[in-house]
Amino acid sequence: MMKGFCRHASKFETYLAERAAAPQPEPKPEPTVTATSCGASGVATPNRLVHPSVCCGAADAPLGANAALCGMYAGEVSQALQRLEEVREFGFVTAEEYEARKDELKAMVPLRQVAMPVTGCTKKPDRSQARRGERVVRVFLSSTFRDMQDERDALVKDTFPKIKEACAKRFIFFSEVDLRWGITEDQSEQGDLVGICLAEVDKCRPYFIGIIGERYGYIPKNLKPEILAKYPFIAQLDSPRSVTELEMLYGALSADSATHALFYMRDPAVSDPAACDNEEKMRLLKRRIRVSGLPLKFFSSPVQLASFILRDMSDLIANDFPEETQPDPFEVKCAIHTGYAENQCKCYVRNCSYEAELADFISASDLGALVLVGTPGIGKSTLVSQWSMRAQELGGDSVVAYFVGTDGDVSPKCVLEYVLTFIKKEFGLVDQVPSTTQDLIREFPRWLTLVPSSRHLTVIIDGVSKLDSDGGVEMRWLPDTFPTNVKVIITAVAFSPTHTAALARNWTIMHAQPFTPEQKRDFTRQYLSLFGKSLAPDQEALICSAEQTSVPLFLRSLLEELRVHGNFELLNAKVRWYLEAPSAVELFVKILQRLEQDYGEALVREVMCLIFVSRRGVSENELLSILGGSQLQLSLFLESAHEHLRLRAGLLAFSHDYLRLAVQQYYSLSDTQPTYIRMLTNYFANGNGALDKRRKADELPKLMHQSFNREGVLGALCDIEVFLQLFTATRKYELKKYWLYAEPSRQSIGLRMNAALATYQSTVTPDVYRRVIMKVARFLREMLDYEGAKRLLQCAIEINTAHGGTTNHPSVAKAYYMLAEVYWNEGNLKEAEPFALQALAIRENTLGAEHLAVAESLCSIGELLISSDPAQAKQYLLRSLSIRLAHYGTNHTLVARCLQNLAVVADKEGDAEKAVLLCLQANDIRERMCGPLDRDLATGLESLATTYKLKGEPSKAEPLLLRAVNINVALHGPVHPSVESCYSWLALVYHDLGDAQAERQYTHLAVKTKEKLTELGISVGERVDD
Repeated sequence: MMKGFCRHASKFETYLAERAAAPQPEPKPEPTVTATSCGASGVATPNRLVHPSVCCGAADAPLGANAALCGMYAGEVSQALQRLEEVREFGFVTAEEYEARKDELKAMVPLRQVAMPVTGCTKKPDRSQARRGERVVRVFLSSTFRDMQDERDALVKDTFPKIKEACAKRFIFFSEVDLRWGITEDQSEQGDLVGICLAEVDKCRPYFIGIIGERYGYIPKNLKPEILAKYPFIAQLDSPRSVTELEMLYGALSADSATHALFYMRDPAVSDPAACDNEEKMRLLKRRIRVSGLPLKFFSSPVQLASFILRDMSDLIANDFPEETQPDPFEVKCAIHTGYAENQCKCYVRNCSYEAELADFISASDLGALVLVGTPGIGKSTLVSQWSMRAQELGGDSVVAYFVGTDGDVSPKCVLEYVLTFIKKEFGLVDQVPSTTQDLIREFPRWLTLVPSSRHLTVIIDGVSKLDSDGGVEMRWLPDTFPTNVKVIITAVAFSPTHTAALARNWTIMHAQPFTPEQKRDFTRQYLSLFGKSLAPDQEALICSAEQTSVPLFLRSLLEELRVHGNFELLNAKVRWYLEAPSAVELFVKILQRLEQDYGEALVREVMCLIFVSRRGVSENELLSILGGSQLQLSLFLESAHEHLRLRAGLLAFSHDYLRLAVQQYYSLSDTQPTYIRMLTNYFANGNGALDKRRKADELPKLMHQSFNREGVLGALCDIEVFLQLFTATRKYELKKYWLYAEPSRQSIGLRMNAALATYQSTVTPDVYRRVIMKVARFLREMLDYEGAKRLLQCAIEINTAHGGTTNHPSVAKAYYMLAEVYWNEGNLKEAEPFALQALAIRENTLGAEHLAVAESLCSIGELLISSDPAQAKQYLLRSLSIRLAHYGTNHTLVARCLQNLAVVADKEGDAEKAVLLCLQANDIRERMCGPLDRDLATGLESLATTYKLKGEPSKAEPLLLRAVNINVALHGPVHPSVESCYSWLALVYHDLGDAQAERQYTHLAVKTKEKLTELGISVGERVDD
């Protein structure tokens, strides 16, 4: 049974937990290639191997005179002696060097040991909890600023983009943090700097990079008491230290600090001695780094530093996220949803009546779903999160919960795919999860029946009102009833289309109610106690008596604002000011005003508006690239706003719609929105080659569409990398929608894609290029550019022959098969047949006679021959049906397709009764397996209708054709050959029924549709498959 929110996140989460809990091995001595020897002269001796424990560099000579000054902690002396023994065994030092270094170490005066804070290094961060659901590498860069500008440029422009791109391919989000790069020392005077820096070190654990030159850096004065209380090790130091050293002590150099620390020292031979601002403290810091045993390399140029960090960070990431532990997309999503649910449950006031109502539904025999409705912010997500996790702790049921929008997806397809993948893993099914929306909708009811009768499954879908696809909020993608051992719980906004649809289906409706005064009091005390705070009785009474605090989101947001308010004497006035807001939207307007006072109007406005106009959200690095400015200031602001901004897959988005509405209202986005669309568009359109391709595909076409830039939309779609991200089973309809918006005539589609391919060809291998042009050819075919598709497919065959040396290959067979499809789409059956036969011959020779690809070719040839040779067509179709039955069984749409074609053959042979029976059998499969919008279902309905019409039963044909035309219009739009065909048949049916008005209506529609198709260069009667 399920333990935890989803057992199948365990591979991912267990791996992280084990890494966090496992004892870290003592770092083994590894030689480091340096540009200088460890002698006092500083004479360069390239390629000499020098171990960091014994290498001092020219800056530390002579050692003997200052040995006592360069002290270590007692433990470090013994560690250094141990490593000195090891490096002697490895032969990295001579006997003379060994004896001299040993004497120096023994002569050192031990420094007082510094105790690290309980909240920091003494407890290793649990990354599986800190970033549950996120494969995140966030590395802290510690360095002085003035003497490291060139190194910074090399890292920002070259190294980090390469690391980000490599990480993205492995579902890892990478970002770097250096709060003082770009921060002047005048800005460093603010008292919060040290606290913010050390807090960021904690967020980045265990990744830390320290870069040392000659500057020691700014030493802060008069640190705030709260910082000293949170980081007590600072007060225990024997003298004030620079911000840089405090970062290094806290992040890497203490006994319990991060183990993934990397250090780099600039070769003194290329340093500027005048840059040294505190020679003694710098000497001590360098010494401590050397004896720490942490990886240390010396660099002589920014380019060399960049190459070192690229290699070292890549190795660390590969070690932490090995290929064999790389989670599949489901595991990543599962962990994200688990983390969201846990976060929702941090503060929860139990409502026994809610829990009893949910328990009654679970135990009842009702076959419908339960829909929990209420106003936004009323606590629906918190309720289902808490209930589901508590139910699992008690044991018994398997529970899968999907929180719409949490992982960045807001389509029914993603919900169904997630639930079916869970069922497959949880109950050990061998069936493959469908890949298309139509197949998922069709298969969903059947998959629910595969849950063993002895087991129980609860499916929770939170936030259905947020779905953005057609029919999503009306839940047309869900069946009306469910198996008795499967319970479905849905949450939605009250009086939304989801609520209306649930009422129409007679599903159970449960209403989430506002807080009572007692619940407000309990929630207030519980929430503030999380932070060790409480309110005076009169303040608590004032809050609990306000009507608007009955909404849990309003109350929680108000308490969060009061919690961070620093002046207790002014708290009463602050409470009254916030309570002037009559609703949650007005409250968030006040919160925006407070954030502007603390962090500047421009920063808050620009960040919030950029998030508003984005599709999925924006990352912190994207904000820095777009806005420039100080990472410190941005981090301070984002930390303050973290309760209202959700971080999902590395992107910042609004946690709730009230904040979105407040941003829209307060910043008058109806007028100013184009400014922020332009800012985001410029970033994605002009980004460098390391820009995340998935992000560009997500945002750029949408942004161009929002700004009514048709040419910009086409330019984005003709970026082959963007095209490849969009032309997938799940997103190709989005791609087509954008193209048809930008160019309804589709006249330039072939020319534009050919130009894009010409540019792309030089960047990839011939084999990759061949696969890409096959995809573009399929797209052109689906967009009805048949000539362009044929040219590309012939090109693919030529490439394969030239580089593979043979045409007897499955990839060539695929190209021949697609060519046959194109000619068939054009209605040119004579030209299509030889290509289809060539594809069949190659597939039988290379794949075997019983392969599914062979069945595909057999069915295609059978369809081609129906008109000219029904008897021969029947033989091909029967053979295809036999292979598919052996692989799929009787309940599969490809089996239904064979039956449908055999029905057409029977009709050609004059056996109308057999044709009807086969049509009914095929449509019965489709009715059970298909959702409301299925292309094959529409084809089957039209075929059965035409059979009835020809049999002289037009009354049976009419409803079938009306349903078919509605499906075709929904799938393809009003201008499509399949739509024209239905209109033409309906005109004939109404003629037989004697309905002259309807006959004229559909004749007119057929003529107009045919004219528009002719304008597009498409002949009616063509076979068009999308």
